[in-house]
Amino acid sequence: MFNRGKSLILAMVMAELMSLSPLLAMAQARPSPSDAGIVRIAPETTRKWAGDENLRHGMENVRATLAAGLPAVRSGKASEAQRHAMAKSVNDEIAYIFQNCKFDQNVDAVLHSILLEIIAGADAIADEKNLQDRRQGIKRITRALEEYAARFDHPSWRGLK
Repeated sequence: MFNRGKSLILAMVMAELMSLSPLLAMAQARPSPSDAGIVRIAPETTRKWAGDENLRHGMENVRATLAAGLPAVRSGKASEAQRHAMAKSVNDEIAYIFQNCKFDQNVDAVLHSILLEIIAGADAIADEKNLQDRRQGIKRITRALEEYAARFDHPSWRGLK
């Protein structure tokens, strides 16, 4: 069941990203291992975008879920069932954001790349058997949330510690 929900989210994201491909092509990528997958917009076009209540609500729920579950994942004490439940909760919130947030194409391109990184990180936490691989998933999520904070005006936002 977890994989079917994940597939639905990925199908929604891919359809949306295909419509944004010209913008993604114009985005200036700064490839490095620490920036894997996140679209960065050229400096002259950077600014914090105003999100809407649905985005803030969904991202707060993603952050709260991760803040509660990541200590056990980092220490290797989270069971497989706990990791799957956390990833499912994160993916459900991401699906909520995709369904309820509509922004212009520039904002969508950046937001979707951030959300895809969160999905990829949550999937690694849930599915990877190796603790180091799960920790890489945590790093992907942390970087994506930092990028969210840099790109979106979310006054009450607190990142992960």
